Amino acid sequence: MMKLVRFPELKSKKGIPYSRDQIRRKENDGTFPMHLDLGEGGAIAWIEDEVDNYLAERIEARDRKLAERRAVLDHPGIELSPGQESAPAQDVQTGKQQSMRRLRIPCD
Repeated sequence: MMKLVRFPELKSKKGIPYSRDQIRRKENDGTFPMHLDLGEGGAIAWIEDEVDNYLAERIEARDRKLAERRAVLDHPGIELSPGQESAPAQDVQTGKQQSMRRLRIPCD
């Protein structure tokens, strides 16, 4: 059975932090599921499965990015000095150093 999620539930149950305007912009540029119009009163809702898929895609993208960064740190050419907690991010395909973003890793 298809479940619908209204705007307040996006925040309280799904943890979506966006305002109504931000969601509208994301819907228009295709980066958030489109809402359904529920009637003439202006009520709208989102299909829960689509919202859950959106969140799962965001988690997968985060995990891929983290795995790529860890692969760079595991590369034998990168060594951390004692006490150093991070290394420069490096493009896995080109080997070129990316922006100054750094991945914090715990040191024993």
